[in-house]
Amino acid sequence: MAITNGLIERDLTPDDISSALVLSEEAGWNQTARDWQLMLHHGRGFGIESEKGQLVATALTLQHGNQLAWISMVLVAGSFRKQGLATHLLNSCVDSLSSLSIIPLLDATKAGRLVYSKIGFKPLYGIQRMFRQENSPLPSFDQQPAAIRSITESDLTAILSLDREIFGADRSAVLRHLYDRQPSCAYMATQNSRICGYVMAREGSHAFHIGPVVVPDCEAARHLIGQVLKGINGPVYIDAMDLHSDFQSWLRELGFVRQRSFTRMVLGDLPEFDQPGLIYASVGPELG
Repeated sequence: MAITNGLIERDLTPDDISSALVLSEEAGWNQTARDWQLMLHHGRGFGIESEKGQLVATALTLQHGNQLAWISMVLVAGSFRKQGLATHLLNSCVDSLSSLSIIPLLDATKAGRLVYSKIGFKPLYGIQRMFRQENSPLPSFDQQPAAIRSITESDLTAILSLDREIFGADRSAVLRHLYDRQPSCAYMATQNSRICGYVMAREGSHAFHIGPVVVPDCEAARHLIGQVLKGINGPVYIDAMDLHSDFQSWLRELGFVRQRSFTRMVLGDLPEFDQPGLIYASVGPELG
């Protein structure tokens, strides 16, 4: 679809991944080719290309089940900004989801929150991106309790069921991808022989990203993340929920500092979505 000045909107395909990576790298974001592949395989990407065939803007939707979807990767090349391209693609995402009766959610930066509020998105709660430098020393962790162990393939069905109950939607495709990608960073907690929490992680272009962290309490979160950190050499991101100030304080004790804030926002009414009291960290603003 033609927009203006020779710009054309079209759907993204896997052939666009290398060009999309250029945009996310220009913005200083943490996505890898595998992240883009995941999002385009299970979601729908919208792009704008110049008359020379250059991909200059992106946005995408990633559906979790039949009720909700995440909007993310709203990117515009520096030389094409302030032309309304981001808003145009955002509206394309919203229109696409509305036609399917799917409710859109997103994690907005401070600047993005102003834009999204104008089209009706409402805030749910805040998230802090916590960052730990590679050279920050780690304290010694308590001995691993018997209730914490690595996730195996046979555990995934129960993990996915727990996540659907707590998150309120089916993000099985994302979680299976994370497990297959970094099985050595996947741990779970049990109570009375039943799974009560878990953590997964993935490598990024700038830092490892730990999340989601779904647990019954802060102590379980500390033990699970401690296990993951032992196996990571390099900088780390964790997107920690504001509802858990004790958890964020513990991260600061480990050398994490706040890098930026996000606001989780929704367009429409989604009464039974999410149990944020049991979600200590998100998968990331691009995945939910």
